[in-house]
Amino acid sequence: MDEIKTSKPKWLRKLERESWQAELIISGAALLGSLQLPGVLENFQHYLLLNYERASLQLWFFATSYWALFVYGLVLLFVLHFIVRALWIGLVGLNSVYPDGIVETALSSKDYQQKVKAEYGDIDGFIDRLDRMASGMFGTGFAFIGLFFNLGLIMSVAILLLTFLQSVLLYTLASADVIRIFFLSCFSIVYLQYH
Repeated sequence: MDEIKTSKPKWLRKLERESWQAELIISGAALLGSLQLPGVLENFQHYLLLNYERASLQLWFFATSYWALFVYGLVLLFVLHFIVRALWIGLVGLNSVYPDGIVETALSSKDYQQKVKAEYGDIDGFIDRLDRMASGMFGTGFAFIGLFFNLGLIMSVAILLLTFLQSVLLYTLASADVIRIFFLSCFSIVYLQYH
């Protein structure tokens, strides 16, 4: 136990003790902000229904589906991250109150206490594993969710560009079927680049 405590620099132990407030505030603010996004997406979908014609709406459905995956994935990511960070903060606080970790007592059996120590290990190690898990979950989640953001953005820009070209330059030349074929081709090219 003493080896682990002495192996950590003093500034790192101090940072662990004092960073919980900022971690919780940032995670809570991100969660609160991301919970506003489904309403924004719904308002955007209502705008599309009122301002675009039927052929374009079929294309916008694909784009808003990616945006919805992005929004709800982001909310789920922040909820899970908040839960793991809250557990991490609780253990950091518990570690500051009980720096020696689990102390064997006569209140429970020695066999049970050994199983608890074997399962959870040192509290510093568990805090470190939780911290790495929260950071890894956040990074991996953002990379995965970023994929849907990029696909939604690319589809939205392509739809806006094609709508502009249809209304200004090619209105008489482009039919709804040609537009659908064009977008499905663009989507296939973009989709294949990510795989």
